[in-house]
Amino acid sequence: MIYRFIDLTNKVHHSSDYVAVNPSHLVPMLIAENGSLKLIQSIAILEYLEEKYPEKPLLRNDIQKQAIVRNLVNIITSDIQPISNLRILIHVEKLRSSQGDWAREYLQLGLDGKSI
Repeated sequence: MIYRFIDLTNKVHHSSDYVAVNPSHLVPMLIAENGSLKLIQSIAILEYLEEKYPEKPLLRNDIQKQAIVRNLVNIITSDIQPISNLRILIHVEKLRSSQGDWAREYLQLGLDGKSI
């Protein structure tokens, strides 16, 4: 497996080379099965890796621990990660709001497991 770091601040994800393989411009991205499978959602990537490589499981063989891990993954992907998404932060700035203040407030809410 080849790992490539994509620095979102230098706009590499908008380069013609990256867009050619990933028109959504998003990260993370997993290219598997000799390029025939392209996944751009964290949970789909984790589930694919879990099922493709059962000999090296990400989830342990304990249903309660699996539920805790899945709960944490969903907190991150639903409540925390979208707040730090660069395209969201750029839009917040366009609305004349402070990216840092806005992100900090909602990230903390997500980490605390609270709603608005």
